[in-house]
Amino acid sequence: MESPFRELRSRLGLTQPQIASIAGVRQSHISEVENGLSPLGEKLEAFLKEISEDVMMLKERHRQFMEEKSKEIREGLLAKITESQDGESEGG
Repeated sequence: MESPFRELRSRLGLTQPQIASIAGVRQSHISEVENGLSPLGEKLEAFLKEISEDVMMLKERHRQFMEEKSKEIREGLLAKITESQDGESEGG
């Protein structure tokens, strides 16, 4: 699943720095949003309202995206822990 905010930004033909400047947020916040690490926040929601986007729909899609990314991160960490424990038991 691709970030709904990244999809919107691509559709608008804007870069992360351009969106950040328009919305009054840091470019790193845009990156965090697009990577599922941060919620949209008030300023991005206000920006979406200004450009007549369906804020509620995008917020819901972004919430689902963040949940999916969080699950991927947890599963990756669990796999690394399991691999580490397996390696220790074989060597120990």
